[in-house]
Amino acid sequence: MGYNFECIALLLRQFPRLQQLILRTDHDRDLFDGQKWEQLISTGLPMLKKLQFKCSSSNVCGTINARQVLCSFKTDFWLLKHKWFIAFNYDNDNAENIYTVPYPDKEHNLNLSPSMAFMSTLLSSNNTTTERSKRNGIYRNVKELILLPSTSVTEASRLGCYYNNVESLTFLDRNMTIKTHDLTELIHFLPIKHLTVQYRIVPQLFLKLLKGCTNLSSLTIAASALMSATNDFNDQQICVQLNKKIKKYNIINSFNACYINNVEQFCQIFSNVEQLRVNVSSVDDFLIVVKQMKQLSFAKIQCYDKNMFSTSENDISLWIRQHALLAKDFQWKADTQNFLYFFDRRR
Repeated sequence: MGYNFECIALLLRQFPRLQQLILRTDHDRDLFDGQKWEQLISTGLPMLKKLQFKCSSSNVCGTINARQVLCSFKTDFWLLKHKWFIAFNYDNDNAENIYTVPYPDKEHNLNLSPSMAFMSTLLSSNNTTTERSKRNGIYRNVKELILLPSTSVTEASRLGCYYNNVESLTFLDRNMTIKTHDLTELIHFLPIKHLTVQYRIVPQLFLKLLKGCTNLSSLTIAASALMSATNDFNDQQICVQLNKKIKKYNIINSFNACYINNVEQFCQIFSNVEQLRVNVSSVDDFLIVVKQMKQLSFAKIQCYDKNMFSTSENDISLWIRQHALLAKDFQWKADTQNFLYFFDRRR
């Protein structure tokens, strides 16, 4: 939604008995004015009990005064009468964001650098135990956290960001300069169930996550990142943790690698995998996956063996039965153009 404040106010005044308002919009800085909101709610929405909004605006026309914005939301109307708190931040995309606390969305793209700012009417300048307790609640609704490239985890933590209910964590940084201590100050590891590594992750941080995320069971990772983080499957500590915890793998292509090196070793080390998506370079590797990974209930395997591209679907099905020796309760289908296989024993 991209309407200006006047249009939104005109619409909302038609619903004086409204008790709950959830709004997401952008492009209009008038929405950053707490006094305008206060006047609208007091005169046009007297029965409003719940307010959630998230507003963004580009700062290409000049940076807004963040402290002035927050001051407009620090009146008794906001803090005492309704106990509605507001947070404000700049990010690396030249955007200014203002939103109610707790953050209203389940997904959050963290995009802060040391030159950016984060402030909230919930927080003071003191970093006391009480303040930490308060900041724990700002992002309690966030279930999926994406750390965008150039995000300063250190700065995000220092400014008061903390995520204590994240279930899915994604790293998109090619350089991966995040320090383990800084990440523990930003995110509570315990609830994390799924981890995505788009490019690379340093082994020390990877091991810390595997040990700390006790509920982790699903991993999406670039083939090159997996090989690098495990030292080509020679890092015993990391491999033991992966085999112990990860039941669902999605191994994706990366800019310099499409396949796992030594598929047979992968299958031996990660023998407990139940669901797998992977690319392999030959039909031999395909057979190794299907035969050795006994716990598989679902698999999506894309094979780039040029010798099989012209094979018909019936021939592929016959080949699967003859070579892979699949159990009768497997269901499968094949895409002959991409030599793509789906196996599913869950149905």
